[in-house]
Amino acid sequence: MTRAVWHRFVEWENDDVAEAQQDLGQSTAGRLWDVMWMAYLAIRNAPNSGGMLLYELYVIERDGYSTTPRSIKLKLHSGSGDQGEHVITIMLPEED
Repeated sequence: MTRAVWHRFVEWENDDVAEAQQDLGQSTAGRLWDVMWMAYLAIRNAPNSGGMLLYELYVIERDGYSTTPRSIKLKLHSGSGDQGEHVITIMLPEED
């Protein structure tokens, strides 16, 4: 997972929402589960997509005021790592 995906869509701190807002039921562990589960479903349901596919999920932005989930797309790349091992990387659609 790229740093950009982790920071924008997984990491969650209590101060990510204004103090006046109620608890949104968000946590880093729960958000990581969502990103990984939706990646799993995308892989399972995709026909042979080569080494790349896009998938969608709903997240609450870490902008200090959002309280409603919105649809985002992430890119999943499957390929070889530095030593030839199989590696899956989850990234923003515009990342390589």
